[in-house]
Amino acid sequence: MTRLLSLLENAPPNPDAKRTTRLTRRQIDKMYRPFVGDIGYFVVSWNRLQETLARLFWFVTGTSDGAMPLAIWHSSKDDRTQRAMLRSAAEVVFSGRFLRKGRLATPAENKQALDDIVWIVNTMNALADKRNTTIHSPFLVSVDTTLRSKARLTPHDTYGNPRALRLRGKDLTAEIRWYRAQADALTPFAYDVGSRIRWPESGAWPDRPKLPILGQSSNSKPTRRRGTIKSPRTSGKQSRT
Repeated sequence: MTRLLSLLENAPPNPDAKRTTRLTRRQIDKMYRPFVGDIGYFVVSWNRLQETLARLFWFVTGTSDGAMPLAIWHSSKDDRTQRAMLRSAAEVVFSGRFLRKGRLATPAENKQALDDIVWIVNTMNALADKRNTTIHSPFLVSVDTTLRSKARLTPHDTYGNPRALRLRGKDLTAEIRWYRAQADALTPFAYDVGSRIRWPESGAWPDRPKLPILGQSSNSKPTRRRGTIKSPRTSGKQSRT
């Protein structure tokens, strides 16, 4: 007989469930711990990636002092709006539609900069939809006691939550780790693009990373060129990111 565990309410999530056991808060916390860890690591990776875009926005504007562009960036409290500002700034600086020529030395470099920034923004927007679905969905941890199975994270879609319904049938642990791996691949690329824009003489343009596929570990290293660049915290010295 299947028993669904880790419920915070008396009504069973499955109308066909034969028996439901209500657990204590300590038991629930213990069962949730590994899943909460994965979600937490993803949130940290996402926030680091979004903050890297603030640096990129500053360098795209071309100002030596970051006070003005960073004030503009943080004037919006919405991540997606910030990314739209980054894309708009890149189009002004690199497309040639508003300036007689782009800010970088050659048309090819200007096109590369714009293409890569648009790719970063589009990729992040797609990932943001998955992030929001994960972060704002209700979850349950269930165990089939007759099969002595391990705890399993499931979307709490009993009451028709649209976000939870989108997650039905997915391996949530694998999904969340995949999202984190994508964010971790994008962060150094966005950093290197910003550095190449800021210091054009710093080396070859960084290669666009090959994003991990579902099920690939976040420790996997994407294929990308790691050029020598100047750090904004050094005076004429070179460092490797």
